[in-house]
Amino acid sequence: MARYSELLERLNGMIGEEGRWRCANRLAEDMGLTPSEKTKFYKTLGGYSVPRADAFLEWLEFVGARIEFPGDRPPGPGDAGRALCFDRPGYRPPGLRSEDYVVVPLVGAERAFASGGFGPDPDQEWVLVSRREHSLRSRANLVALRVGRGDRSMLPLLSPGDVVVVDRDDRRPAEPGRLMLVRLPDGAACIRRVAAAPVPGDLQLTLYADNTRDCPPAVLSLARDCRGDLTAVLGGAVVTSWTDLTRK
Repeated sequence: MARYSELLERLNGMIGEEGRWRCANRLAEDMGLTPSEKTKFYKTLGGYSVPRADAFLEWLEFVGARIEFPGDRPPGPGDAGRALCFDRPGYRPPGLRSEDYVVVPLVGAERAFASGGFGPDPDQEWVLVSRREHSLRSRANLVALRVGRGDRSMLPLLSPGDVVVVDRDDRRPAEPGRLMLVRLPDGAACIRRVAAAPVPGDLQLTLYADNTRDCPPAVLSLARDCRGDLTAVLGGAVVTSWTDLTRK
């Protein structure tokens, strides 16, 4: 268990005033943990519980840890051709040219919904997105977020661990079923499909998941529930996404 204790100590070291996350709850929120998973996470950090191996490895993966085996080769210049790669503190894939990629902040859904930019924080995690992605052209106010481990609301389209890129300048419910970052009536920020329908003196917004069996739709009145402000409920349009096939 010596190696496990060392890894747990390193994980704890990423939390607090000197860490990348101010508190354990902030990290748990960014990972998209469910309430029961948060309890297990907090107990693990405190040394009161030992988690399942798959959960522990997913936590380590989220904070940027990598496991290497003897004979593993380091990432080479050929890796720069990927559509998506992660820029973590202390590691930058070789062979990247700034003109080939757009640098997009990778944050939790709540931070993605908030207005404002992301300053020069050395602990901020970024996603490097290939400029060859047609859907990203002429878009500037982009933010990336990872679907939380417990979020199965958009299955089979989006799975836990998938990454979506949202244009925060595009908050138009243009066509029915458009994928958007939304705020549900309970205050949670997440990805949903949006359909807008004019009604006398108002606009009706329906926020619905692909997994309708577990996630019933929410119907909102723009005037009554949003005080006439679309930005109160729509955080931006999803312009592209990537699936982690290793989790399928």
